[in-house]
Amino acid sequence: MVERQQHIIPLTWVKATAPNRALLAAVPEEAFVTAAAGCTVGKDDQEQTVQRVADVDLAFADLGVQRVVVLETASGTRLGIFTTALRPAVTRLADARAMTTIAVLETMRGKQRIENGFKVRRHELASDALPSHAVQINCQTEPYDLAAAEAQATRAAKRLTKYQAARQQHQDLLAQGALSPQEFKTLAARLTRLQTQTEQEQARLAQDLTDVQTDPTTGQTTLPRTRVVLDVRKLTILNLSKDHTLVALHLLAHLLGLDGAGPARLRREFLAHGDRLEFDHVNHILTVFAKPFSRARTQRAYEWLCAQLNTRPVTFIRDGTAYRVRFGW
Repeated sequence: MVERQQHIIPLTWVKATAPNRALLAAVPEEAFVTAAAGCTVGKDDQEQTVQRVADVDLAFADLGVQRVVVLETASGTRLGIFTTALRPAVTRLADARAMTTIAVLETMRGKQRIENGFKVRRHELASDALPSHAVQINCQTEPYDLAAAEAQATRAAKRLTKYQAARQQHQDLLAQGALSPQEFKTLAARLTRLQTQTEQEQARLAQDLTDVQTDPTTGQTTLPRTRVVLDVRKLTILNLSKDHTLVALHLLAHLLGLDGAGPARLRREFLAHGDRLEFDHVNHILTVFAKPFSRARTQRAYEWLCAQLNTRPVTFIRDGTAYRVRFGW
C-alpha cells in the first residue's frame, strides 16, 4: 500500500504591517510583469486596477523566506498573496503542491468568492445562528458648531493646495533624479490617500453646511440627522462579546453613574471579562453568560440589566429552531 501524504497549502493576503509593507516596497522593478487586462482588486467603489504582478521570495522576520505574489495597483499600492505552494519549475508537473502564478491568483479569487458567499448567507439569510432583526429609522436634530465646521472646511482646502504643490515638487525631484521611481510611487500613493480623505471630508462638510438650520430666535445652529437603529435587546445579543457593545455599555454606565463617559473608558470597565453561550436543545433555551466582574457594583448593575432583559421575550434562530434567550451570571 502506498501512503499518500496530504498537504494543506495556505493562501492568504499579507497583513499590512509596516515591516510587510517595507518588504513589498523593496521588490525590484525587474521582478514585475504587466498584468492581464481586467485584473482588479477591492470591492465596489474601492476597486482598483492591477497593473503589474511579481512572483518573488520575501524574507519575513518570523517565517523566513516565503513565496509571495505581489500585485501593484494603478495608484502604486502593493498587495501580497502569501502561499507555500511550489513553483512548477522546482517540482514535477504532477505534484499537487505546484501552482503557477496565474493559478495562485485564480485560487485567491475563488477563495474570496466562497468567503463572500458565506458572509451573504450568514448575515443576509440568517443561516448561521444570527437572529433576524428589524431596524428603526430615527430622525433627530443635534447642535452644530457652524464656526468650527467652516474653519474645518478652510483647513481642508489649504491641505488640498499643499498636497497639489507637494505632488508637483515630487515630479520635479523625479525629473532631476533626486527621487527613484519607487520612492516617487510611494510618495504619490500617500498623497493620493491623503487627498482622497480630504476630498471626502470636504464633501461631508459641504453637505452639512447645506443642511444646517438656524433658530431665528436664539441663533442656535442645528443639523438634522437620520440614523438607522437596531432593536436594543437584539443588538445586545448580537454584540455582547464585541468591542462596540455601546447599547449595553450605556445602560450599565447609567446605572453606575458614568453617564457621559467615552467608549474607551466604558470598554475598560465592562469588556475585559468575556462571555459564553450555552444551548439547551431539549427545552430550546439559549443562555448568555458573562464572567464575574471584579467590582461588586459593576456586577450588581450587570445582574440588574440581565433581570430586565429576562422579562422580555427574545428569540434566537439557529438552524431553523427558535430558542428563548435568557441571561445568566
